Amino acid sequence: MSKTTERCIAYRCPKCGTGVIGPADVIKLPGAEFRLNCTCRNSSLIINKNNAGKLSLSVPCVLCGTPHTFTVQASLLENADVVSLPCPFSGLDICFLGEINSVKAALAESELKLLNTMQEMGIDSFEAFHPEQTGRKTGAAGMELENGVAVMQVLEELVEDGKIRCRCPEGQGKAFDVTSGDGELEIECPVCHAKRRIPLDSGPALQALLEAEELYLETDESE
Repeated sequence: MSKTTERCIAYRCPKCGTGVIGPADVIKLPGAEFRLNCTCRNSSLIINKNNAGKLSLSVPCVLCGTPHTFTVQASLLENADVVSLPCPFSGLDICFLGEINSVKAALAESELKLLNTMQEMGIDSFEAFHPEQTGRKTGAAGMELENGVAVMQVLEELVEDGKIRCRCPEGQGKAFDVTSGDGELEIECPVCHAKRRIPLDSGPALQALLEAEELYLETDESE
């Protein structure tokens, strides 16, 4: 019986969505470059090591469709419980290093966040995050999808911290409805119906939301 790999590295394939896990022992092998390939053969995590004990990781991004590069100490693969590396644009963790059970748990948690975001935005495939590679949509539409992912993560954090204010008495507004429209997201309190529209066009309103510590919903003018 083969011994279970105790430490590993993992990422999610942007083409098929599979969580790809490989042994961390590859860094002990001779050679300067190693690849962790998805079984669909459409993505690879590339590891380059140098003589200074550092690793350069080129990680496929399920959101952007193009890799992001990270530099880490090789010792992280041998000592850390779990280290998560995020997409620099959305903040979603896309690479995990460390103890295998902790890595699997972090990979599963990131999948739940990703699937929830896809459901909220009405997206039914991972390829929809990078439409310029499929020919279905281009340019601004692709950027709106990335912005939408970033907004959803901010909204989730604000809800969790109780920092979204509506017209309900303090402490009562805990659940909010989020719908995707033409180039925007709308968040609404289902009780008092206060709402806020968030444009996804990379303008100042979006930037203000991404940096907000609190979010105030507006009165529904139709009432």
